Amino acid sequence: MVEIIEEVRLWIESIIAVLGYPGLTIVMALETLFPPIPSSLVLPLAGFMVYEGRLSFVGVVVAGTLGAVIGSVGLYYIGRWGDERLVRRFIRRYGRYMRVTENELDKTLSFFHRYGALAILIGPLIPMLRSLVLIPAGMRGLPLPKVVLYVSFSATIYNVVLIYIGMLLGQNWKVLLEYINQYQNLSLIVLVIVVALFMVRVYLRRRLRRSGE
Repeated sequence: MVEIIEEVRLWIESIIAVLGYPGLTIVMALETLFPPIPSSLVLPLAGFMVYEGRLSFVGVVVAGTLGAVIGSVGLYYIGRWGDERLVRRFIRRYGRYMRVTENELDKTLSFFHRYGALAILIGPLIPMLRSLVLIPAGMRGLPLPKVVLYVSFSATIYNVVLIYIGMLLGQNWKVLLEYINQYQNLSLIVLVIVVALFMVRVYLRRRLRRSGE
């Protein structure tokens, strides 16, 4: 796991180092289209780069959100141009490469049917649905401006939280990935609680060390 994280980190970091903010936008667009590239790795890494002074917080948020919107629009048009039958056929054939199953599509369709456009706002809190929820939005013909508005709002909040967490953790940002790996099916609220507990633990340890000196 650590080796994989390191390889992906170096790949992402090299793209951002060469292309800057447009590189981050590209990575986030790909992350939205292809779930194997986890935002839970990209955004804390970007936050760590802000912590180091290599990027600005506002620039990272804007670039990350723009990438999420671009990727989401791509998924929206997949649903808009291809009916459910074609989407299912595509997932049966290529879904394993994207770590997406037909069962997950069924759950996403059910989730969207239940919550409608609000599913786009709730989606970022549920890793499995975060990207896929845009496909039924296209299938149901949800107006694109409304989709872009909802995605921009939800992605901005999601990105700010993970980027800021990467900044807070600093050199220890990789610890976050272990928690995400264990609790990947829980909401972002649980993620924030876990990280908060970690930060309290680090603070208490430092305080104990100072008191013992």
